[in-house]
This record gives sequence, C-alpha cells and structure tokens, in this order.
Amino acid sequence: MRGKAIRLAAVAAAALWIGLATAGARSVARAQDADSADISPDKTAPKIPDLAGNWTGTEENTTTGETHALSVVIDQNKGNLHGTWDIVSGDTYDFTGTVNAKDAMTITTLPRPKHPSCKINATGVVSDDATQIAGSFKFSKGCGNDSGQTGTFQITS
Repeated sequence: MRGKAIRLAAVAAAALWIGLATAGARSVARAQDADSADISPDKTAPKIPDLAGNWTGTEENTTTGETHALSVVIDQNKGNLHGTWDIVSGDTYDFTGTVNAKDAMTITTLPRPKHPSCKINATGVVSDDATQIAGSFKFSKGCGNDSGQTGTFQITS
C-alpha cells in the first residue's frame, strides 16, 4: 500500500510539473509574440544633449524685478558640466553641474572669495534641438544682499 501511495504521489508531481511547464511555455510564447512587434532596430536609448559652447540670453531676478544680460560658457564631458555664469552687470561665477537624457540640467556655482558660502542653484530644461535652455535660479544664504533671491533665465546657443 505504501509503494502505491509513493507512485501516485510521483505521478501526480510529474503531471503537475508537465502542466506547469506547458503553461509557462505558452505564456512565454505569447509574451514573445506581443513584444516582438515593439522591438525595432531604429529604437535607440535617449542621448544626453550636447551643451558645450557659448550661450547668451537674459536672467530676470523676480525678487527685485531687474533683468540683466547673461552669458554662459559650458564645457561638457558626457553628462557633467562646468563653466562660467556671467551676469553682464559684473558678477561672474564658476559652476559645476549635470545634464541628463531627459533634457534636465542642474548647476551650482562654486564659492567666490568675497562670499565663500554664496552659491547660485539653477535648474533648466533643454529644448528638443538643444539650442535653448530655460529655467530658474536661487541665491543661497551667504550671498549678501542677494541671499534668497530667485529668478528665471533663458539662454540660446
């Protein structure tokens, strides 16, 4: 009697395994059929936009209402940025930052001797053709009279 129970258990286990394997194969086949239409050799991963070069435009300090010409020089190594942010009114800041394949750019200016704890944090969106960047900025604490001021910018290559 014990031998029959073991054989029945083994047969049941084998049937269960075969049933699961067959069902799994059907699921995989259906998944492959559904996905094969979506795969195309023309699809490529999004590229990081090339922002290296000279950019000009304006920055508007929304706290004070002042608008100034802005000149930005960007050097780029893949998604890493560095360069100068020059508010033509006389303030020039060195910066580091990043840009990603979703066309989002962030930069932070580096400390300057006159205000070592002053930084400008800026975020921007790059146009589809990578010829324009528009965004906003904020002066950190430690920037003297500019501390906490915010604004917008738009630059073109």
